[in-house]
Amino acid sequence: GASAGLGHWAQEAVLFNIFRYIILLLLVATLLNLCFELNRYGALFCAVSAYATQHFMIKLFRILLMASPMPLGLEVAAYLAHMAFWYVTFYFIFSRRTRNQDFSQLVRRDILILCGALVLCNIVFSVWVNGLEPTLSLSAKGIYTGYACLCCLLILIVQFGIFQRGKLQNEMDMMEYLWEQERRQYQISRDNMELISIKCHDMKHFLSALEPRISPGEKKELSGMIDFYDSTVKTGCEVLDVVLAEKSILCHQRNITLTCMADGAKLNFMAQSDLYSIFGNAIDNAIEAVSKLEEPERRIISLVITAQKGAVVIHMENYCTGTVELR
Repeated sequence: GASAGLGHWAQEAVLFNIFRYIILLLLVATLLNLCFELNRYGALFCAVSAYATQHFMIKLFRILLMASPMPLGLEVAAYLAHMAFWYVTFYFIFSRRTRNQDFSQLVRRDILILCGALVLCNIVFSVWVNGLEPTLSLSAKGIYTGYACLCCLLILIVQFGIFQRGKLQNEMDMMEYLWEQERRQYQISRDNMELISIKCHDMKHFLSALEPRISPGEKKELSGMIDFYDSTVKTGCEVLDVVLAEKSILCHQRNITLTCMADGAKLNFMAQSDLYSIFGNAIDNAIEAVSKLEEPERRIISLVITAQKGAVVIHMENYCTGTVELR
């Protein structure tokens, strides 16, 4: 009867410890959620990582004590040195890579659930082994403790490996979003240029109808304005034509001369959005640089695109102030 009661008490103690550790883990996650700008998944990610780190170091130290017992005073000093070493090591291996990162966006829920399940299994296993510890041999204790260490290390590797993949995926999603924005901007610019061309054509007919009512000087001035906005560059690359037409208007407004000599057909192997982004940004940077110059003769932008030895060469020149730093 006494042994049965003792066994029942031991089972209750095991269940109590399992419940206690799970509650502590959830409590830590809740506190992280309340104290930091983390959603529940980010908070649970940090709590699981902290548990795995702490449990790994405790179990590894127990293996060291099994292999080499030491006096209490020396054991405390060794324990502190052991913990400090592994905390610093794990900081540089895992934690440092997540600094200034948004856990809420990078933590994958399915993987976090998997790691949480591994932690629960580890808790149950560890508490169960601790209950059996008096009956286990030294070698069995070492095997069980080593298994717990490997399980915790696996949790950390899986978590932070997937975290890095999530980070890369977010960067790819951002690049895809920017690419889509560039594509839409190109479509808008092309439609605008086509609309301007149509309106200029209509204005020419309207100007012909007004010719008897206006002076030759006014007609020349209006014709010049219409011809400027209706002028299009035919390089052999539709995207480059759109960019040049769009930027020519901006250059005209800022008294900047934009010249272009391009074999645009050589660029048609590239995606339209890429072409629009490359030449749009390049000409914008040149416009920004020459806009700071006072001398009219230096407010010039030159763009030359040629094919040389099987490669497409893009050459852009413009004056600027200050020193250019290559990065």
